[in-house]
Amino acid sequence: MEETIEFKMKKRKKGEKVERLHTDIPGFDELIEGGFTVGSVNVLTGAAGSGKSIWTQNMVANFIRNYKMKVLYMSFEQPEWEIIDQGFQFGWDFQAMIDEGLLKFVALDSQELFDFQQIDDIKKLIVGGGYQVVVFDSVSSVYDSPISSTQILNSADRGITPQTFMEIRRANITAFFNMIKNLVVTVICIAQKVEGKPGDTTDNVIEFKGDSLTLFDFVEVAEQIERTVRVKKMRKTNINGVTHTFEFTQNGVVVQRKEV
Repeated sequence: MEETIEFKMKKRKKGEKVERLHTDIPGFDELIEGGFTVGSVNVLTGAAGSGKSIWTQNMVANFIRNYKMKVLYMSFEQPEWEIIDQGFQFGWDFQAMIDEGLLKFVALDSQELFDFQQIDDIKKLIVGGGYQVVVFDSVSSVYDSPISSTQILNSADRGITPQTFMEIRRANITAFFNMIKNLVVTVICIAQKVEGKPGDTTDNVIEFKGDSLTLFDFVEVAEQIERTVRVKKMRKTNINGVTHTFEFTQNGVVVQRKEV
């Protein structure tokens, strides 16, 4: 008989102060009233090279080092060893965090992800592991992954067209985010933006499902790359929507705040 896992929903009493998850990125928490809302789904989006993945890894390191939080990092793009090596450049010892049991990397295949069984498996992994923060890097890899030849053949055998298959996959992904919003975890979703295409992500479903939307960008200024960040949306939070520059230092990300 399979073990039954109880999933608890986060409830907040009327007038109760919103609980925040501090990112401890200098200059950023002040822009979002102290941090992300605990239990929220937060989307970080931008073009390739805008710095959103390193920014996310910086937050992961801070969550673990400063607050001993348990983080599940689900990657569709970078292998575990590559993220670990990248962390060493900024003094983030992800391997030590893994050994301590506070960080777990899971490599996922976007071609095979998000049928109902896999959604259930991920739920069990999150709750059974006691993870407080879950990272998806990147959710666009799932939305935009092409249909494999095997999937086309299997769908054809069942009388399902490729267009219907894509709609089913989108529906499953939507169901996944509906599920995860009911868990007591804070979710960080990295998404891609393609220049010249409308919308802040390659698929606007995640924009509406997310409780917050943070935009990353970069421009070349006098042969230097200037990266910027702007919080476009964050529920239960007063934001000013101003674009701020940020830079990578030896210790991680630092935001240069603009006074308004």
